[in-house]
Amino acid sequence: MTRIVGIDPGVQCALALLNGAVVEFNDNTMVKVKRGASQKKEPEARFIANALRRWAPDLVIIEKVHGFPGESIAAVNQFMRARGICEGVAAGLGVPYELVEPARWYKDLKLRRGDDASRLRCLELWPALAGELEAKNTHNKADALLLALWGQQFVIPGHPLFG
Repeated sequence: MTRIVGIDPGVQCALALLNGAVVEFNDNTMVKVKRGASQKKEPEARFIANALRRWAPDLVIIEKVHGFPGESIAAVNQFMRARGICEGVAAGLGVPYELVEPARWYKDLKLRRGDDASRLRCLELWPALAGELEAKNTHNKADALLLALWGQQFVIPGHPLFG
C-alpha cells in the first residue's frame, strides 16, 4: 500500500497520512518565533521531519500556496516561508514530493469553494473522522487529507516511481 502524506502549509501547518484505509493527522508543527516586535507562529522543520520519519511516506503532496491580490506582504511571506520549510524537509529526507495549486486539487476533487468545503467533504468520505474534524477550525487537517487523496488519485497512477 502506498503511504501518502498531504501537507497544508497554511497559517496552521497540518499533515495527514493516508495509508490505505488508515488516516493519521499531525498538526503539532508550529512554534512561536519573534519577528520584529511581534510573535508569529511558523512551521518548525524538526517537527515536520519527525512526523515524516515516523510515517515513512512514499510520496508527499504539498499545497502550492501563494499570495492573493490584496494580501499583505507579511502574510504572503509567511505562506511562502511555510511552503519552503515543508519542501526543504521533504527534499532533505529524500522523500519524493509534488506541489499542487489549490485551484487544481479543488477542481480535480470536485470541491466547492469555501473554508469549510474540505472539512465537509472529508466527513462525507470518512465519517469515522467526525470527532477529529468536528470543529470548523480543523479545515487545515481536512485540506491535508484531501491533498493526500489527490495524490493517491491523480499522481500515483501516472508517476514513474509507482508505475
